Parts: sequence; structure tokens; C-alpha cells
Amino acid sequence: MTGVFGLYNKLTSIGVSATDIDYKKSVIRITNSIALVFFAAGFIYTSFSFFLAPQLVDVCIFLFIGSALIIGLNYLQMVDVSRVAFTLLISLDVAVYHGYLVQAGEPLIISIYIGQFVVAILPWIYIDIREKWLLSIALLISFSVFVIQPWTNEFLTIEMESSMFRDNVFAIPTFVFSIGALLYCMYLLQRKNVVAEKHSNKLLESIREQNKDMEARQVQLMKLLDENTKAAETEEKRNWIALGLSQLGGTLRGTIDANFYHSLVAELVEFMKMNPGGNLCGGRGAW
Repeated sequence: MTGVFGLYNKLTSIGVSATDIDYKKSVIRITNSIALVFFAAGFIYTSFSFFLAPQLVDVCIFLFIGSALIIGLNYLQMVDVSRVAFTLLISLDVAVYHGYLVQAGEPLIISIYIGQFVVAILPWIYIDIREKWLLSIALLISFSVFVIQPWTNEFLTIEMESSMFRDNVFAIPTFVFSIGALLYCMYLLQRKNVVAEKHSNKLLESIREQNKDMEARQVQLMKLLDENTKAAETEEKRNWIALGLSQLGGTLRGTIDANFYHSLVAELVEFMKMNPGGNLCGGRGAW
């Protein structure tokens, strides 16, 4: 079972590049997933038509070969081309199949027409809303083919017995496939949202961790800056004292005469940046 899921993941990841933005990766995987579904459907309907409508085998073969080519286009990084081509492929293929089955004067085959409606809304699944032009083109193609189906039936004619395609033997499996395909596509869309939410939560958690780390670094930096400031102040005081001692030492080593104390006090006043009259002589004027 693990091997099957592993193969499925490899097939749906074809064309996904590490440089692609996140939503692009999701739509590529979804396109590949839906292409695999229609590849299987083409094979099943080819087998089914081989016994009931051999004239339509080529139409069914075109569906599963075309689905494989869509995955090939994704592999070649032609993602936008592949999705428009996929819309054309499945819309026209089902329309042609339906058109050949309906004989002149007969109404639409409801089970197939419901399947066409599912096909018409598929671009909403494998094209992101941010790709507005691509989505608009794909929806225009798919719904145009869906709406003109009654006229398409008038131009596509192959004489064959088609009553069996209106029986429950064909209608019920077709209903089941159409609803199943729609539910599967809705699951892919929901899964895309869940993955995007998990990725967003992971980014938010990463941002929170980075903020905590930055705050811790800021505290550490402020502490280091404070320590450096204190160290600089201490060093400045030490240099100031050393300078003062050096200057006073020079004076003390001089000759002691009548001007010795005058020179010593002048040296101290200059070094200490003091007011000689106020600080040293009690505010009584010059010394």
C-alpha cells in the first residue's frame, strides 16, 4: 500500500520545481491528480466502448493518451499551457463522445451531460483564483462547450444503437463516476487549503521563533554594550589618573623654590578643571 501511495505522490509531483511559489506547486499537483483520474476513466471507457460502441473507441483512447500528455507538459514546465490544453481536451472529448451517442431527434443523455457539467467546473479546481486571465479563458472554454452541446449533437452523427447508454447499466456508473470525480476534486481543493494553512502556521511559528531570538540577541547586545560602556569609563578614569600622576610627577621632580607651590597648585587646578578662587582659597580671591 505504501508503494502505491509513493508512486501516486511521484506521479502527482511531476513538474513541481523547488523554485515554484507555493500555490503553483499545489495547482500542478492537482492538475496531475485529475489527469490521472481521466487517464483511468479513458482506459475504462475504452474497454466499455469496445463492446458497446466500437465506433467511439478512438474518442476514449484520445482521452487517456491526452491525459498522459498533460502530465508530460507539466514535466516540461509548460504548466499554463497544460491546464488550458487539459480544459480543451476533456471538454471536447466528452462533448464529442456525447454528440456521437445521441442520434438524430434524441434528447441529451442526462448522465453524460451531468458529467460534462462536472468537467465544466474543473478549472476552478486546478487553476488558482490569482491566475485570473488563465481561469477566465479555461472557464470560457469549458462552459461554452457545455452550453452548446445540444447544437453539437446535431452536427456529430454516427448511426448506432444508443438506447443502452440511457439504461441504468450505463447511467448509474456514469453518475457514480461524475459525482466521485467531483468529490475527489473537492477533496483536493480542501487538501490544498489545509496544506496552505499548515504552511502559514509554520511560517508564523518560524517568525515568532525569529522574533524571540532577535529579542534575546537584543538583550544580550544591550548588556554587552553596557559592559563595554562601563569598561570604557573605567579605562578613561584610569588613563585620566595616570595622566595626572604623570603631570604632577614632573612638577614634583622640579626644583623646590618660591614658585614651587604656586606651580603645583596651578597644575592641579588645570588638571581638575577647578575654579582656583572658589574651590582652593575659600572664595577669597586670587592666591
